[in-house]
Amino acid sequence: MVKCPVCRKDINELDESCPYCHIVFDDDINEDVEEKYKEVEIHKEEKNDEKKITNAKCLNFMANINIILSIISAIIIWANFSIIEYKATSKYATSFTEINWYGIFGGFGVLIVGFTVFFLLKTVVDIYNEVEM
Repeated sequence: MVKCPVCRKDINELDESCPYCHIVFDDDINEDVEEKYKEVEIHKEEKNDEKKITNAKCLNFMANINIILSIISAIIIWANFSIIEYKATSKYATSFTEINWYGIFGGFGVLIVGFTVFFLLKTVVDIYNEVEM
């Protein structure tokens, strides 16, 4: 059994023409048809590669979203939890503010975790790019 150079279906080696697409087998024609078929296949593969969503693209998107969310979260933590305001209970005392170091360190902690996950995902993206090519 061999494959027809045009329709790529299995046919008998002794056939003079393809029973499916009815091409007559001639050495010169077959070489031309096979070359054109290979060019078409290469073009189809290139087109499919452009449209294909790979794991690397998805992880790259996740890494970028992760870094954006971690920066936004750190800013929110710093804005809401870095200062504690005490109100005085006495009518003669005034209120005062104090720095909340837990809020500041919490914001830095979120940033460190966010950047760590970002670089980890970027490393995995690089590995996927090497494997998928």
